[in-house]
Amino acid sequence: AAQILEKDAPPIRIAKLDADAHSELAGRFDVQGYPTIKVFRSGSVEEYNGPRETQGIVDFVRSNLPAHTTLADKKEYDAFVKEAGKKVIGVFRVPAKGAVSTAFANAARTLKKEATFGLWADGKYDAKAKAYAKHNIESIVKGAKAPMILVVDNKGVFSKCSLSGDKLAAITKCVTDGEGLTKLA
Repeated sequence: AAQILEKDAPPIRIAKLDADAHSELAGRFDVQGYPTIKVFRSGSVEEYNGPRETQGIVDFVRSNLPAHTTLADKKEYDAFVKEAGKKVIGVFRVPAKGAVSTAFANAARTLKKEATFGLWADGKYDAKAKAYAKHNIESIVKGAKAPMILVVDNKGVFSKCSLSGDKLAAITKCVTDGEGLTKLA
């Protein structure tokens, strides 16, 4: 499975650990029998209980990938927006966490036939400077700021999604019916 996933774009890494040689680490992750497969995702660890053959592991890993593209800079952003179809851009501070980012990730998985999803990381927190580093979407999209969900229609018109109440329901309504959208100036 590791050799197959390593060839994906971008490559997906699977790590192997000799629990006898690294007993402290194995204990930390509650490895009690062999073979044990753990899934590490967004800072959490879960037991893998799926198929043990190569194709089953490959299918599981690929089906659990984020359903969005990460937009690292203006060039990637421009290419993303230029593609045909409706776009949804989640604008978050790094690290992205909380109800809105969780709802965005879930919407990206469930609404992938409705729109293409992109994640804009709007500045990483610099503890020394006690401020967020500049990677500001507002320099590209006037009125946009973190945290925000933007919907870009086929004509390139930007609207922000109202996020009151249930965040996933709000994003779903914005994407599917345009309900809760406000055009940005």
